[in-house]
Amino acid sequence: RELQTVLQEAGLAGVDELKGLVQAKRQAEEAQKSEMQKLQERAAQLEKQLADAAEKQKALMTQNDIAAKAAKLGIIDPDAAYRLLDTSKLEYDEAGQPTNSEALLTALLKDKPYLAGSGSSTMNPAKRAVDDIDPVLLAARKAAGLGKGK
Repeated sequence: RELQTVLQEAGLAGVDELKGLVQAKRQAEEAQKSEMQKLQERAAQLEKQLADAAEKQKALMTQNDIAAKAAKLGIIDPDAAYRLLDTSKLEYDEAGQPTNSEALLTALLKDKPYLAGSGSSTMNPAKRAVDDIDPVLLAARKAAGLGKGK
């Protein structure tokens, strides 16, 4: 059979109309691919934002947990304890809460006892009780007639 006859039977005027239909179909497929690609990129972007938000939430929960446990253990600088803690050793429950932070903080205190404020140095002198005043200061107070002071 002749091509023109087949086209007419299919309701097409001729080869030019067939070419136009094929081209329109290809353009529609391309547009559909582009739209699908845009949707996939947007979905990936939203997934990344969600993962970032979850990671920030987990970090905040961890910092709050460490601050609370540090206070419980008598650590005077929870922020320093958090920074010194090996956070890669933290374990989390299903809700994202640390499960072993107190144990890690206790181990950190053994390595760095100054975090509990019990150590003293020239940069961090130990606090003295009122009765344990520096002898030079005590002598100066006596000479001035002030006694031990408050």
